[in-house]
Amino acid sequence: MRRNNFVEKSFIVTALSLALLVAPGSFPFFTDKLTVADAQDIETYSVSGSVTTYDGAGLEGVTISFGIIPPNDIEEPPLQITTDSNGQWSQAGFKSKYKYRLAISKSGYEFYDSFRDFSSPKSNLNFRSKFSIIFPTSYLYLDRLLVGTDVTIRWSPAGLNGNVRIELTRDGGRNWEILSEIPNEGKVVWQVTGPSTLEAKIRVTHIDTEKSIQSNRFEISEAQVKINLSVPFVHQIHDALPDFRGHWACGATSVVMIAASYGKLVPMFSPGISPYGYYLSSRNTDEVSTAPDDVGTRIPLNLNEKSPTGPKAFGAYGYIHYPTGALDPERAKDYF
Repeated sequence: MRRNNFVEKSFIVTALSLALLVAPGSFPFFTDKLTVADAQDIETYSVSGSVTTYDGAGLEGVTISFGIIPPNDIEEPPLQITTDSNGQWSQAGFKSKYKYRLAISKSGYEFYDSFRDFSSPKSNLNFRSKFSIIFPTSYLYLDRLLVGTDVTIRWSPAGLNGNVRIELTRDGGRNWEILSEIPNEGKVVWQVTGPSTLEAKIRVTHIDTEKSIQSNRFEISEAQVKINLSVPFVHQIHDALPDFRGHWACGATSVVMIAASYGKLVPMFSPGISPYGYYLSSRNTDEVSTAPDDVGTRIPLNLNEKSPTGPKAFGAYGYIHYPTGALDPERAKDYF
C-alpha cells in the first residue's frame, strides 16, 4: 500500500526529484511544484540519445526538457539538461509507473521531431536538425515584401559548416538570380528590389553539399496598397443567433464583416447589435441574395458544419470552415 509521503516516518527522495531540485527548468505541459515521492515499490530507469546536425555531426548545447504527462498522482517540476560537445545526452531516475515527454530546442534551429514520449528505458531517443526556410514561408496567404524595405531572410542552418548561396526567383522557379554568398549563420538582411511579382521564392543552397531549400511563394510589391473601409463590427458570440455559440467562428466573422463593408450583405434580424450576425450560422433558404448592386450573385448557405460546442451551423461558418474549425480561404473568396 502506498504510504502518505508526509505522515509516515520513512520516505525517500528519488533521483529525478533530487535532480529537479538542483536543476529546475521550464516545460509547457507541467507544474512547478515539488512533491517528495515514496518510490520504494517503483523501479527507476534511464534514457539517452543524441542530437545531430543535418549531416550527422553531434550538435552541442541543445536543451532537452523532461516532464511527466498527466494524468498522474505526483507533481514534479520539469528538468532541463543540454547535449555535450558530441551531441550526446543521458538522464536517470525516471519511474516505471509514469509516462514522460521530452522536448528539444535550440535558438535558430528546427528539428524533424520536436518531442518524444517514453515510459521505459531507451537509448535511441535521437534527433536531427532540419535545413529549412523560416522566413518567408507563408502557407495560406502570401507574405508581401515591399520594394525598398529591409527584410531578414531566415533559415535553420542545421549545423552545416561553410557558406550558403542566397537566390531569388520572380517567376516561380524558372529563373534565379544570386543575392549573396555568406557563411551559414541562419539569416541575412536583404533590401527588397523590384519588379513586382506574385511568384517570388527564396532559395538557400549549402555550397559544399549542394543541398538546397526553397521558401513558399511570396509577393514583391512596388507600393503598399491601402484601402479605407468602414467595417461594421460583428461580435461572433453576442450577435450570433441563439443556437450558435460562436466558438471557432473568428474566420467566418471576419468574412461577414468585410463582405458587409463592401455592401454585399443585406441587413437581417439579429439578437445582438449588428444586423449581420444572422450570416454567421443561419440559412433562410438554400441561398441568400447579396446586396442589390451584385444582382445575380448568391452566397450558398446550404452547407453545414458541426460547431465545437453546439449543433451544426450553416451560414458563413458552415460554408467556409473545415471540420477542424480552420477556415478554407478558397471558400471565403466566394463571398467576394
